[in-house]
This record gives sequence, C-alpha cells and structure tokens, in this order.
Amino acid sequence: MFNRKYDTFYFGILIGTITPIFIFALFYFLFDTFIHSEDLSNNGFGFGFRIRTFSLVSLASNAILMQYCRKRYAINAMRGITIPTFVFIIIWLIYFSSEII
Repeated sequence: MFNRKYDTFYFGILIGTITPIFIFALFYFLFDTFIHSEDLSNNGFGFGFRIRTFSLVSLASNAILMQYCRKRYAINAMRGITIPTFVFIIIWLIYFSSEII
C-alpha cells in the first residue's frame, strides 16, 4: 500500500523531476561504457539519435510512475508527476524541433 504521506503534489513534482534525469544518466552511462568496452557498436547511430532516444525513454519512465501511483490511488502525486513531464516534453520538442521537422 502506498503511504499517504507521500501522496502530495510536491512529492509528485520531486519524483517526476528526479526519475527521468536519473534514468537518462543511467542509460547514457551504460551506453558509453559499452561503447568504450567495444561490446556495442556505435556505427550507424548519430549523436542526436542517441540523445533523443535516451530522453524519450527517460520521459516514458514517468508514465510508469503514474501507473504506479494510479494503482495505489495516489491522485495528488500523479498530478505532481504530470507537471515536470509536460515541462520536459516541451523542452524536448523545442530542443529537437530542427532535427524532427
């Protein structure tokens, strides 16, 4: 059961901000480690592709968080998670708009 003291709007903003940043850093570190150990090839992938993909996957981690909170009826935390998610999506669209279009 989800502890009700964590069902706050501000806690949702906190975990909605920290989780994608952590997931992005984790994927970036793992991919960089595999490239340097020559276990994974970097041929055919541009730098922009890797950053775009990692950032989208890290944003998708907030969808998993929202599902977790929804199943535990933590509605206020869900509302808090949506704010940084939309901010990150807008930043992503602005940053990669020239590459997408």
